[in-house]
Amino acid sequence: AGETSFQGRLYRLELQLSPQGHGRYSLDPRVLETHLLTDTAGHAMTGDARAFDPLNSPDSLRLDAEAIRLAADGRTAFVSDEYGPFIDLFDIRSGKRLKTLKVPNKFQIDSPSADGREEMRHNLFGRQSNRGFEGLAITPDGKRLLAIIQDPLLQDAEQRADGKATGLNNRMLELDLETGGRRAFGYPLEDAANGVSEILAINADEYLVLERDTRSGEAARFKKVFRI
Repeated sequence: AGETSFQGRLYRLELQLSPQGHGRYSLDPRVLETHLLTDTAGHAMTGDARAFDPLNSPDSLRLDAEAIRLAADGRTAFVSDEYGPFIDLFDIRSGKRLKTLKVPNKFQIDSPSADGREEMRHNLFGRQSNRGFEGLAITPDGKRLLAIIQDPLLQDAEQRADGKATGLNNRMLELDLETGGRRAFGYPLEDAANGVSEILAINADEYLVLERDTRSGEAARFKKVFRI
């Protein structure tokens, strides 16, 4: 919740799936490696919401890592950050950030804060508080990366009296990893109360998008995977 100094990290897991009969399986995960994340200078990346750069630049040390996709080289990984929102490239073995990919200003906010309510009050465009790049997809050839926002950007949403913002028009950002080219796409939500959790490339042009409401357990009403 942005209130601890927990250091960001990558885990390599071994997953053992065993049949138990009658259509049931047991999953036994085992941690093989842990790699602590740092910036290019070796400073720890942290979940602490107070560790932001006032200019909301990639020099910020706060990291709310939401998605990870292996790069084509198998030695580095792209990680999406919900705070910026940013997309960082990390060396897996060392955990060091190698670079931050350029994200259009329309996705970013001008006035970051450790308090999400303050962010909503002082920004007119960019991601909603705690609603940044929630999912990442990389095409099978490793040449294009797609990032999707959890909820509509502030300029695409209706500001409510309670300080929250809702809308139906979400956005995806496509980055050409070879040329640096960028394109944006609209993704229409089924309901303004929904958000997007993840996206997966199944070929060069088609993706699976996980859209869901914010409810859990018996209160949940909407959890679907869409092919786009």
